[in-house]
Amino acid sequence: MLGRQNHRRALLRCRGLVDETPRAECARLKTPEMYPAQRNQDSSAVSTGQRDVYVIRMEGNANGRRPREGSILKRSGGHRIQGLNCFGHHQFCYRWSRRWLVVKDSFLLYMKPEAGVVSFVLLFDPEFRVQVGRSYTATKYGVCIQNFARTLIIKCSSYRQAQWWSHEIQRLAKEGGREFVSPHRFDAFVPIRENTLAKCGYFADVGQALEDAKEEIFITDWW
Repeated sequence: MLGRQNHRRALLRCRGLVDETPRAECARLKTPEMYPAQRNQDSSAVSTGQRDVYVIRMEGNANGRRPREGSILKRSGGHRIQGLNCFGHHQFCYRWSRRWLVVKDSFLLYMKPEAGVVSFVLLFDPEFRVQVGRSYTATKYGVCIQNFARTLIIKCSSYRQAQWWSHEIQRLAKEGGREFVSPHRFDAFVPIRENTLAKCGYFADVGQALEDAKEEIFITDWW
């Protein structure tokens, strides 16, 4: 039960609903030059479920680290659905799609290259793992990225590229995302923060954010 609550709060936090840390800047990404629809724009709007946030053409993290990004192939499936056992059918019935992968210091995401639309966000959490090799991915030059919500398989163009992605993702997770990948009391997603207001104010902010949502609310579970 606590795991579900923590995961849902982490998802809300990634949408900028409740966190006041640099992680709330997760919607600020680089707009790659390869996107025709955005090539001539200095910025473009992205709906985060709380408000429209502008995507800046090149912006690093709050601590100065620049995001890592590039074109990859991602395999469909791998989602962990509570109470559902798919008997491993995704290992046989899947497809590969070209996506633009962006890795920052507390999460990664991939976008559709044609329109620059964010397709999926994978947060760094205590179950975050990165593994390379055919034994973990069942494919050549594959990288397995795993967290509480999903096991994501990506395919690279070479052994060197696969090793580079693995190294950079793990480095950013250990440096910028250290407090999110480390275990904490009560399986919380962050360490104890002293002198932090919560209670009524916390739920009022969450409620207002849900009311202000214009397109979608990114929630994978409830309690």
